[in-house]
Amino acid sequence: MSSPKLPFSPEARLVANHLIEHPQHEGDVHSLASLAHLSARALQQQFTDETGLALGQWHTATRVSVAAQLMHEGLLVKDAATRVGFATLAGFTKAFTARTGMLPSTYRSRIDAVAQPRTPSVTLPAPGEHQPPAPTEGLSTWSRINPFHVIVWAYRGGARVTIGGREQRLCEGWATWLPAGIANTLELEPGAVVLPLGSLPAGQCSDIEPGATLRVAPLSESALLRTVVANYTRLAPQHHRHSLIARLFSDEVRKTRRSRPSHNSPTQRAVDRIIAHTHHSPGDDRTLAAWSDELGVEAGVLGTAFALRTGQHFSDWRVGLRMTLAREHLEGSWSVEETARKLGYAHPSGLSKVFRKEHGMPPGTYRRSGWHHSRETWITR
Repeated sequence: MSSPKLPFSPEARLVANHLIEHPQHEGDVHSLASLAHLSARALQQQFTDETGLALGQWHTATRVSVAAQLMHEGLLVKDAATRVGFATLAGFTKAFTARTGMLPSTYRSRIDAVAQPRTPSVTLPAPGEHQPPAPTEGLSTWSRINPFHVIVWAYRGGARVTIGGREQRLCEGWATWLPAGIANTLELEPGAVVLPLGSLPAGQCSDIEPGATLRVAPLSESALLRTVVANYTRLAPQHHRHSLIARLFSDEVRKTRRSRPSHNSPTQRAVDRIIAHTHHSPGDDRTLAAWSDELGVEAGVLGTAFALRTGQHFSDWRVGLRMTLAREHLEGSWSVEETARKLGYAHPSGLSKVFRKEHGMPPGTYRRSGWHHSRETWITR
């Protein structure tokens, strides 16, 4: 069963992740809005704009989706309903049927009917048998601009990391900090495996230097692999903290090296405001000169500060952000027309022209299946 589409703004994504982890949440919209430091109205609007569902509808759809997964894992209908917070079996049945078109008992029966042992389609080679050769080519990501800080870990092999135009090598067993709002690209060495360990909201830890690295103790590998599974699937234990590794990383960086100064100057605060606003409203076509007038910062000073912070001129940075969001939308259920409108293009042909230049294929091709065959193989949700 498909889960409801995730919102992409950092505030709404934070609330969405909370509801996925705690589908039984009974608080009203005001309590959820307080988690993201938004007004209830703003949070409702973000969910409606970004998922096509009101917050309450999205929460119900998530409860049904999680309940379906629990039934796949062996829970009875009534136990799954209770686990995700439905007060009555009748209420769960009504919501499940509206979402799936079938009764939960029918769905559970179908799971039982197909849960028969099957001959595996792939057999692992026994020790000593011939092993397939390692890949001869490395992999790479599209340049992306995240609305949150991300920690990535070179579990096997190494990678070249580009952050805002600065390159560095990430060695096996090390983790690095990919900051919010700055374009980053990973180019993996042949056979390398790089995994995301967690993330933090953009407004936090602004003093951590982009590309800061720490070595992971070999004895911690198993714990980190469990964290990756818990953070990026629904196989998370109760009371799991998604941001724990990211917070430990930031704390350790502060202990072991000097952090950069926080962005407290008026100019830096202006840059932060532009970045946050453009993430939230990527279709805003204001120029940096217009921002300069609005924020009361001289245009040349603002442009220099923006380039120093992100490694790009504002216009190039905005294109990169729009392409990051375009891929997210197209990988989901958005049409090319919806994506173009959301990103501020007057016509889909405008999006197509830029997208083709950046990706070597039109957005329609990417949406159908092109991203499965592109160089982008390190996709995290």
